[in-house]
Amino acid sequence: MKKKIILIIILVLILISIVFLFNHDKKIITPNKNFSVLIADTEQSRQLGLSNTNSLDKNSVKLFIFDKPDYYGFWMKDMLYPIDIVFLDTNMQVISYIDNADPASYPETFYPERPALYVIEMNTGERKISGLDKNTKVYYK
Repeated sequence: MKKKIILIIILVLILISIVFLFNHDKKIITPNKNFSVLIADTEQSRQLGLSNTNSLDKNSVKLFIFDKPDYYGFWMKDMLYPIDIVFLDTNMQVISYIDNADPASYPETFYPERPALYVIEMNTGERKISGLDKNTKVYYK
């Protein structure tokens, strides 16, 4: 009987651990601020980006994850508000950025200075507030 109770307790603890691991929100960590992260890691989700959304929560960013580093272009098609765009290399260090990319700039396309593997879209002004500048390391946890 004691063995069954101990086994049940162990199983419950394992289940709680699994639920915590899979429901634990991922974060983008910058020098001055942490953000909740929305992921765009498929072709469709990367093309859609933040298009046709009314806003982005002030404590959230959209992280684009690509399969390989390249000169990925970003435009403001169907965007309803301006954003900051931050290009990151394979080590998640800032390569370059675009501040206050305006929806009226479409069809202009913005590119990184060097091949990027990750790109962050964030509310206008958040790049400066969060302390992101060239060569700044970003953490994704």
